[in-house]
Order: sequence, then C-alpha cells, then structure tokens
Amino acid sequence: MDHVTPLVVPQVNVNDDTVLLVRWSVTQHAIVSAGELVCEVETSKATSEVIADRSGVLVQTATAPVRVRVGEAIGVIAPTREAAVAYLAAQASPKSGPPDGVVKATAKAVARAAQARVSLEAIAARGVRGTIKESDVEMFLGAQAAGIPAGLAKYVEATGPIP
Repeated sequence: MDHVTPLVVPQVNVNDDTVLLVRWSVTQHAIVSAGELVCEVETSKATSEVIADRSGVLVQTATAPVRVRVGEAIGVIAPTREAAVAYLAAQASPKSGPPDGVVKATAKAVARAAQARVSLEAIAARGVRGTIKESDVEMFLGAQAAGIPAGLAKYVEATGPIP
C-alpha cells in the first residue's frame, strides 16, 4: 500500500466547505500522469481543475455529479489497480475512533455540541474527517432531527425544510 496517494478535494474558495464534483476528465482505472487534469470541481463562485500530483492508476471513489467536502478524498492514485483497491479496503475497515484518540474541533463546534448535549465523538463517527466545525455539528443535529440513518448522513446535505 506504499505509494498510494489519495486524490483530495482542494480548497477553491475560503467561504465554501463543499464543492460540486462536476465531471471526471479521465475514466475509472485510467493511467494518469503527474500534472494531468483528472476532474473539475465547482464552488459557488468558481470552477477549478484538479490535477494529478503523481503518475499511476486512478481509482475514483466518487461519481460525478456529487457534492463533496473540501479535504475529502474522491479517489486514489496508485502504482497498480490492485494496490489502490487494497488501500481503499484498508481505509473502509471500521476504526475505533481517531488515530491519536483525540477528536479535534473548533471552539464554536465544541460550544454548539455542548449546547445541544451531543458528544463530539458521535459527530466524528458520522464520517467527519479532520477538525469538526460548527457546520458539522449543525449537519449532525439536522440528520438526527430528520431521522437519517448514520450510514447515509455523510451523503446528505441539509439545505432546509422540505416543502
């Protein structure tokens, strides 16, 4: 699993926590070169190209069009397809919490979670990667109120009440 690199959604606009994966420029399991355009993402204000940072086989883990969080992996680049599949299988195996045992959150997220009486560990278990933000707490609370199962919550974007 050495030399497998996640293809991560870049921060295109500082005001957006998510981007829309508009389209893939290469097919699933294609061999890509470093510097090659692999997909396009769109924010509320701009469209950006995602470039491969290394050469190898691209295995896509997101299907366009889909909204994804900034910093989330949408694929991996590996020396072989088998290496990529093994890496993804290892990533998908259940883990017992953050690698260092500490859940990281912003001060606003900690305050909002305390106000709502929910644990940061429960929010992290819903699929939040990296530091938990206040918006992650709000999505968690919205998912709980809507009765969305834990496995689907990371794929749902709360945009308001259903008319």
